[in-house]
Amino acid sequence: MKTYKIYLISFMSICFIINTYASIKDNTILTSTSTTANLFELSISNIAESPENSNSISLTTTIWNGTTWDNGVPDINTITVIDGDYTTLIDGGFSAWSLQVNAGKKLVISNNTFVEVQMDVTVDGDLWVETCGALVQIDDTGTFTLNGSGNSLVQKYTSALNNWNDYTYWSSPVSNAVVNDVFSSSHPYSRFWFNAVNYLDNLAEIGNTGSYIIGQDDIDDDGNDWTLLGGTDTLTPGVGYATTHSSSGFVSGNSYQYVFNGPLNTGTITVPVQYNGNNGDRDWNFIGNPYPSAISVDAFFEANQSVIGLAVYLWSHATPASNNTNGNQTYNYNVDDYAVVTCYSGEIAGGTNVIPNRFIPSGQGFSVFLLAVFMMVCVPPSYSKQPSYDMPSDIDPSARYFFFMHNYYVEKNGPDGACKYEDILNAFADRGFIVISEVRTGKIVPCTYAQKVVKLVRTLLHSGVPPQNITVGGHSKGGVISLCVASELENPQVNFVIMAGCRIASVEKFMMYPDFRKLKGRMLSVYATSDSVANSCEASFALASDELSDSEIRLTSDKGHKLFYTPTDIWLDPIINWINDD
Repeated sequence: MKTYKIYLISFMSICFIINTYASIKDNTILTSTSTTANLFELSISNIAESPENSNSISLTTTIWNGTTWDNGVPDINTITVIDGDYTTLIDGGFSAWSLQVNAGKKLVISNNTFVEVQMDVTVDGDLWVETCGALVQIDDTGTFTLNGSGNSLVQKYTSALNNWNDYTYWSSPVSNAVVNDVFSSSHPYSRFWFNAVNYLDNLAEIGNTGSYIIGQDDIDDDGNDWTLLGGTDTLTPGVGYATTHSSSGFVSGNSYQYVFNGPLNTGTITVPVQYNGNNGDRDWNFIGNPYPSAISVDAFFEANQSVIGLAVYLWSHATPASNNTNGNQTYNYNVDDYAVVTCYSGEIAGGTNVIPNRFIPSGQGFSVFLLAVFMMVCVPPSYSKQPSYDMPSDIDPSARYFFFMHNYYVEKNGPDGACKYEDILNAFADRGFIVISEVRTGKIVPCTYAQKVVKLVRTLLHSGVPPQNITVGGHSKGGVISLCVASELENPQVNFVIMAGCRIASVEKFMMYPDFRKLKGRMLSVYATSDSVANSCEASFALASDELSDSEIRLTSDKGHKLFYTPTDIWLDPIINWINDD
């Protein structure tokens, strides 16, 4: 038996906007192994740096009384107590070393917000996570304890359902959840788990005629792979489940809420997966994200590349069931409706034509297949030249520092293409800055990557560098990362330069911008008037507190978004002049 890991994305609140439901007994592309199966395990755990030793740091305590913190806003080294109702949408997300929710008090983690905890969570009151909210316990040894009358739950919604017999794919983000409790609004005869041991695909059906030839069609030959859930069954974290909504009172186009009530999952969770040998079929397994937070598809691939085929399958139903579609039922759905996310490369839209992102939200079931020969490797793009602009080992408090974040073009194509990454770094270095930068790979999430930059900036500050001598800036996606740094760092004296980084449609679509209300610092937005990708930051800056000092420069240029691909005086000079104008 082998153990592999799926890694959790820290403090991310990701929700797919594609449909994620399918008809199970009518469509069996997501299937698994035979009675001769070998057993492997996928071990699911939190992604985090090695935990800090609590004996080597100074832990403080702060208590929320319903109105304010008695000892300041908590951070990752703070013992945090909720002694008054707290809603992150109103009061803000936060980090903590440990978290205690007192009896009679409620913590609500709202949509598009998060709470991250380094170690333990104890709930004597109520802890609710909304469908697009996220709770992360960073250290795998951290515990989640639900005491006495304490209550913790995760609220999830289906996509808009066209028919009552459209299936939703689930995975429980809590432990000890019972089928009849969670799925009380589902049809009792349309609730299934996938028995991978029973899957065998040696025959391919010809046009749903009941005639077969030797081969594979991703459909179980004898139709005994999907297994009906019993009402008193307990949902196993990390396992995928599929249900329809009840036909009673169903309204087409509605989304329906399902509530997972119980201790929230954390730590390492082991999931058995089946492989039935090298017989030509794909060994489908139906698993899921067992946490109240998103997991990264790329981290999932990297940790499990010796075991699974490097693609994740998500249902995106659009085509009605038909008796002309292959399957082991009379009416079957079209397998082309699956959306697919593949290793470090593409995302393929399903039936709804919505391209998925590279994160699997909490409570989401998905499918993978095991490899016949464990040789497939998922490797991030390798670049012929990666300039080294590392954090200096000896920090000069009198020097000026520029953290530069490149755009998505460099992330995707490397530093040697049309965007002259190294030339840009050299241009800032020639103007007297110590430049700190790196080539990112692997489709980085802006506000996740920003945590790394925040730590480096704090290192400079703790080493005596004045905040006004530090600038964080970048172009396009790099500008988004810079905004995330400003939101997380919350230092009103650090400089930030946003080069065509606001109002980017794809970033707004996938909710990758930070909470603009938390922006602090001395901030410059600069963009070309001809830019069709990005636009003014004024509306975003207007949401910030009084501790944001903002300026904006509109440059007249016909180069649009690509103006910042090469270092030219038209944009370098105003940026340098602004930084120097203390």
